[in-house]
Amino acid sequence: MDVAVDEIMVRFGKLGIKAHDLDVKLFGGGFTIDPERKDAVRDIVDVGRKNVSAARDSLAKHGLKVMAEDVLGRRGRKVFFLTATGEVWVRPVSAEAGDLDSSLF
Repeated sequence: MDVAVDEIMVRFGKLGIKAHDLDVKLFGGGFTIDPERKDAVRDIVDVGRKNVSAARDSLAKHGLKVMAEDVLGRRGRKVFFLTATGEVWVRPVSAEAGDLDSSLF
């Protein structure tokens, strides 16, 4: 059972923050298993897809709409988030350390 979004919304509610005051951005869920084994094990171990689905369901339950996302795919990702501005940069895990994806969310 997913309770993270429920708990966050309770805490935000105590601070007077409403769902319509939030910008939601969703990242993750890459399926990084060896490509030769993917089809054989996808239904069993595709935790990323299940997590993305659960996150979307939980967000929708609270009336939260995803404004930007970078989900699923074949690679993990590193997310850089500036809390003061809400800016987010995403870089595939296998990229060189100095290469940020040009995607700004």
